Amino acid sequence: DEESNRKLREYVEAGGTLVLTMRCGIKDMNNLCIPDLPLPAGLSDLAGLEVDEYDCLRDTKNTVIMDGTAYPCCHWCDIMHPEGAETVAVYGEAFYQGTPAILKHTYGKGTVWYVGTEMSDALADAFLRKIAPECGLCAPVCASPGLEITPRRKDGETWLFVLNHTDEEKSIQVPEGFQCIFGEDHPSVRPLEGRIYHKA
Repeated sequence: DEESNRKLREYVEAGGTLVLTMRCGIKDMNNLCIPDLPLPAGLSDLAGLEVDEYDCLRDTKNTVIMDGTAYPCCHWCDIMHPEGAETVAVYGEAFYQGTPAILKHTYGKGTVWYVGTEMSDALADAFLRKIAPECGLCAPVCASPGLEITPRRKDGETWLFVLNHTDEEKSIQVPEGFQCIFGEDHPSVRPLEGRIYHKA
């Protein structure tokens, strides 16, 4: 709705970083399609682009080429043209090969990234590594792929919830100051094991 869009604009204009993805702005607050505005409806100026068409991949795949490396993507590809946004990655296949897949737009003091496809894990990892330094972000924990690590903060305290969803043992390095308050305090996490770390 207009109020949500206004808040997003104010956030980015003040210096925030916003990531929008495929299908953004397709429906209103009542889950009804917005037919009279180009996608992303109500946010085209913020994103600096318009979606001309889209390709539902169903059981096929495509690739996204970013920084010279091809990454798989799936399910959906927005076919876009920039209106002020900078092309960061392009599609590698199909009739829209070479057209923008990921765009970056400066708005006020902030930045909007638009990802026009469903990212594979490899593409998501590369994308987050690309944008994290600009946002001043760094991973709180060094861990093997396959571990889910979720931080929670309240009143100056931090908890790290660690879950190993795989059937393999995974390594983990928790920063100094954290104490294991649930599970074993060990440099590896067993299959299907959960742990909680706390830092006051």
